Amino acid sequence: MDTAPASPPAEPRRAEPRPAEPRLADPRPIAPGPSRRVAGFLVLAGLWPLLVWPNFVRVVVTDERAFDDGPTAYLLVHVALAAGSMAIGVALVVLGVRSWRRR
Repeated sequence: MDTAPASPPAEPRRAEPRPAEPRLADPRPIAPGPSRRVAGFLVLAGLWPLLVWPNFVRVVVTDERAFDDGPTAYLLVHVALAAGSMAIGVALVVLGVRSWRRR
């Protein structure tokens, strides 16, 4: 039996370098934002708690259950709810106005 000599192992192929891609002036992509309709809705949704909750707080503060030798839990809970809701309202208005200006 005649065996042929083994050929030397082939060298691994090297990938050809890719041509350089042209760079844009600003490499950060512009993310699509909400439409003007959505931005307007955000502003209106944010204005609603800012218009409703102050009146509610006024009613709660004048309620007889609000004070008993100092503020009661009734007052503190309702003022905390109003403050949280109004903070969310401010955030929605800010987001809506920024989105509106972006378009």
